[in-house]
Amino acid sequence: MIDQEVIVFSATRTGSTFIWQCLNELFETVHKIHPSSHLLRKKADFQSLSKLLRKGLPCVIVERDPVESFLSKLRVDISLNGDSAKKFIQCIKLDMDKFVGTTEGLKQFYPYINSYLIELMNIQHVKNNYKGKILPLDYNNFFNNYNYIFEKFESFFEMQIPSEVKDRIVEKTNLGANKKIQNQFKDFNSYCEKSHIHGEHILSGEPDFYKPTISETNYSKLRSLLSNDKNERDEFLKTLGLTKVGEDVLIEL
Repeated sequence: MIDQEVIVFSATRTGSTFIWQCLNELFETVHKIHPSSHLLRKKADFQSLSKLLRKGLPCVIVERDPVESFLSKLRVDISLNGDSAKKFIQCIKLDMDKFVGTTEGLKQFYPYINSYLIELMNIQHVKNNYKGKILPLDYNNFFNNYNYIFEKFESFFEMQIPSEVKDRIVEKTNLGANKKIQNQFKDFNSYCEKSHIHGEHILSGEPDFYKPTISETNYSKLRSLLSNDKNERDEFLKTLGLTKVGEDVLIEL
């Protein structure tokens, strides 16, 4: 173990738990941070998060297609109310037509979308303004690709990972191993404190898993709504006669 602090910073449902697991086998202290809207609105948590980020620690930013990560978050949030993943997949196309396909539906749904957009905007904010070193990792590149992960880690942290350590990381963090852990728990309300894996944490894991489950039109609408480009978001909302809902809450760096 290397006596060093490292940050994993990401929106929720981007593969950050997996990356945290890998780094946790290498470094003594690995902070996993999601800039959720409820956390940022709590003064003590906001100040604590800002203080940590101002330390300029090596920061690994984990990113995923925003529509995929948003729909994954939606599945988890629905599962917390007792609905199964199977039911979610069955209903999602109809629900997206209702909540994204109509102006009235979008008015109801947008505050929820906006809460996730705050996470995405803070990821971009940190990427643009962070004072320390940043390693961006994209889900589509690192999924089931340990060679890619190890190469990125070794380059970024200027280290050589021994082969036996690599083998241990693969053995402890692979998809099958994490699915075995999640099967020990009933639902997402319970989790393994050591691995950070929840019940029903992983549905598939495959990149672009949700893309076939909703229409191409609604997928495109969600991408516009979740865009970091304010102009793109505003232009799309104007087509529905809507203006921005909620406020931007950015971490102080």
